Amino acid sequence: MIISLSIKNIVLIDDLYVEFGDGLSVFSGETGAGKSIILDSIALALGARGDSNLVRKDCNQGSVIIVLEYDSILIDDLSLSDYDISDSENIILRRIQYSDGKTKSFLNDMPISLSVMKKIGQSLVEIHGQHDERALLNASTHMKIIDAFGGHGSILKDIAVLVEAIKKKSNEIKVKEDRFTKIEQERKFLKDSYDEIVKLNSYKGEDEFLSNKRKIISKSEKIKETMTMVSDFISGDSGAEEKLSQALGAIHKITDIDEKSILGIYNNLFKIQEDLSDTIKDTVDLIDSMSFDQDEQELLEERLFAIRAAGRKFQVIPDHLPNLAEKYNNDLSLLDSSREEIGLLKKDLDALFVKYKDIAKGLSIRRKESSRDFDLLIMQSLKGLKLESSIFKTSLVLRNDLDVPNYNGFDHLEFILSANPDSNAGPLRSIASGGELSRVMLSIKSVVSKKFGAKTLIFDEIDTGISGSVASAVGEKLESLSDHFQVFTVTHSPQVASKGNHHFLIRKTYSNNLEKNRTSVEFLRLTRKDRIEEISRMMSGSKVTSEARAAAERLMEGE
Repeated sequence: MIISLSIKNIVLIDDLYVEFGDGLSVFSGETGAGKSIILDSIALALGARGDSNLVRKDCNQGSVIIVLEYDSILIDDLSLSDYDISDSENIILRRIQYSDGKTKSFLNDMPISLSVMKKIGQSLVEIHGQHDERALLNASTHMKIIDAFGGHGSILKDIAVLVEAIKKKSNEIKVKEDRFTKIEQERKFLKDSYDEIVKLNSYKGEDEFLSNKRKIISKSEKIKETMTMVSDFISGDSGAEEKLSQALGAIHKITDIDEKSILGIYNNLFKIQEDLSDTIKDTVDLIDSMSFDQDEQELLEERLFAIRAAGRKFQVIPDHLPNLAEKYNNDLSLLDSSREEIGLLKKDLDALFVKYKDIAKGLSIRRKESSRDFDLLIMQSLKGLKLESSIFKTSLVLRNDLDVPNYNGFDHLEFILSANPDSNAGPLRSIASGGELSRVMLSIKSVVSKKFGAKTLIFDEIDTGISGSVASAVGEKLESLSDHFQVFTVTHSPQVASKGNHHFLIRKTYSNNLEKNRTSVEFLRLTRKDRIEEISRMMSGSKVTSEARAAAERLMEGE
């Protein structure tokens, strides 16, 4: 329940504070008096989208504070215990709107996110705007209403989870099938390419090895000539080998004179002789290896050409050919494994569809039962709103595309109305007048709210397009609703206004001074005498007559 409302520097309001009570509170005033400003301010404090235009001209910021009755269930449901709100406190929502468009939100002076503020607002207060009955013309709204009335939320969540799972699984299958199709189309290429690379039997580093060998062959004569000369220097007559042997023979004769130092030199020379012998052998082997025949050279050139040609053909460097062969082989193996994997995925998808269809079928049954109960309650409510001869029915049919998973299950649902006994029933969008739509909407709000919903209901001109006894019936319905809820209504109807437990007048005031003219909005609680005067004005216009006052008194007394 809304306990109080404080508005500062919002549009035409300077500083306003008002307290509210139980029952039905009526807001009235001339067209353009500022009633929408009050509702916009309430909506802002409940989490509606901010707007820099809400800030009063020449002000940097405006604010709205709404005090709500403590609700322990709400605190638990929305996990608001972190905000340390004791059961002795009220819930205080404060929203600051800055002129640059930014806003700040507070719960009992603690900063909160806008999403938390919205959840609190939607849980405690429900605002029915002037255009909500237009939304009633959209069949998708009807589905939401029946699901809310029937309490189908948990089933819809289960269906949503399955629909998402089906979409994900279907996409996974599509990706794998596309990949499978691509590989299948390339099967011959993959097989031929794999066989060709395997037959080539190249290895990593072979291209470099062959290139170096070709370089050696091309320089083999020079290498042979040079190494022969080196061999002569080492092992020829008077070469290093012979002179080293002579040196060893000479030093060996004196090793007994100074064994320690001379023997060390002798050993070093002996080691050099051994290393030199190895070098001579390596030199001879290298000279011998420099003999290449023409066939060997041609084979090397052919092998090098084949490896490099394969690299160009498959657009990789020669060293990567073995890896490419492995990849092609894996792709070929993938064809068989993918076929099996796709089959398993399709089985999983079929299982999800079976589960989805089972739950969707159960939801359809629940909706039929809920629709039947809902229709009876709406019919009863419409009788009290001067639509005694009307027929209201919920049309529930299966969608055409049942094989396509849908978040709403199998059903297409739409409200059907026949407002008069001699007229055919049809969809609300093509049958109902503005006044009839308002009464259907009021009946729906009444039925759904009584089952569950916010504790405070706000109606913005629910009585648009009606008058006389129909307006009286709407007033009585609002009065009846106020036995269970705190109800606010903005009205131009004297019949509706007369039913209020509290009546507030909204009007503009103008100040004329030498500095500037200023327009403001006042929000006045009316006494009984003031109410009679206001209801008289609503009945007769700007000129209030004694007859209008008498009629206003009779309305207020319920005559």
